[in-house]
Amino acid sequence: MYWRLLALVCLMFPLASVGGCGHPSDYADKQQSSLPCCAGGGLRFPPAEQQRAPFGPLPATEQTASSRQSESQGHQSEGQQPGVQPAENQQPNTLKQKPAVDIEIIGGPAFKRVLKKYEGKVVLVDYWATWCGPCVEMFPKTVELHRRLAERGLVVLGVSMDDPDDKPQVAEFLAQHGAIFPNYLSRYGVGAESAEAFGVGVLPTYKLYDRAGQLVKEYSGAGIDTAELAREIEKLLEQP
Repeated sequence: MYWRLLALVCLMFPLASVGGCGHPSDYADKQQSSLPCCAGGGLRFPPAEQQRAPFGPLPATEQTASSRQSESQGHQSEGQQPGVQPAENQQPNTLKQKPAVDIEIIGGPAFKRVLKKYEGKVVLVDYWATWCGPCVEMFPKTVELHRRLAERGLVVLGVSMDDPDDKPQVAEFLAQHGAIFPNYLSRYGVGAESAEAFGVGVLPTYKLYDRAGQLVKEYSGAGIDTAELAREIEKLLEQP
């Protein structure tokens, strides 16, 4: 009986001394740091707030300052403030709606009738194409001339020498540049027939007409001096 009692005491002693984990030196530290006993790799339990969140909100007496602040911010996001739209409904200021652009497919005789209609005004015609690098580079300057001088009586007309099948791409280009003046597309497409019908041999080409409908200036090719062009337009605008 004595030996049995002694063996039983020896078997129980290691477990009692280590608390059942086998790491007697750091057991107390693990309890204080919220580490689970015998958990390998030092795994930490989540904070008390996170443990109880799935089962409902914390009682008011147990909420910390940070949890109250988080809850307050959550209520503000859920309730729409007066005069403030939700973020998903707000349009960034940098995004602007593209203007609607109409393009008429036209031939040479019909375009002459268009020019006739604008007699009494100074008219600038820009002959261009999306496949023409210098034209694309110059086109924003055409838009700027229209924006700056339209109120003074300048009429700007754009005539694209692209293929009629490319009308959607031409319209997209015009919309991107805000070309809200009248725009036309040669019915003859790319080639000599367009050049002959509109009297254009080189792209880009600007033709400037006075109030009497007379062609007074023509600028062609890359490197057109738009400052000189603007001066000529202003001279014509000053004339009665």
